[in-house]
Amino acid sequence: MFELLNLVEEIATLKGPADVEERVDNMAIAEWTEKELLGQVEKKEGREAVLFYTAMCGTCKVAERMLEIVEATGVPIGIHRININYAPILRERWRVASVPCLVLLEDGEPIRMEYAMGSVDHLYRMLQ
Repeated sequence: MFELLNLVEEIATLKGPADVEERVDNMAIAEWTEKELLGQVEKKEGREAVLFYTAMCGTCKVAERMLEIVEATGVPIGIHRININYAPILRERWRVASVPCLVLLEDGEPIRMEYAMGSVDHLYRMLQ
């Protein structure tokens, strides 16, 4: 929680919208292909979070920004994203109903699917 507050304070001290945008733009969530994600699922190691999104989804962009902030705090879980249009196998296997959808994986299995991102604090606590 302390790291999140420090990041929020740092962003608040930036001089203007351009500074904030530049800071946030440098925090991109890694994109996975379905093949890469299937490989990770087969390893069955540890915890990962995967954001299913589409390119034209405004809510997905907001969710991604929130996750970028959470990732910048140094949460102990990998955060990735995948375009649902290019992940038909996993979309069907995990029954992803809509986007954005944050899937929390433990040992390669989905243990939680979050469709309403709520707040940065909510996501931060979920990914601890």
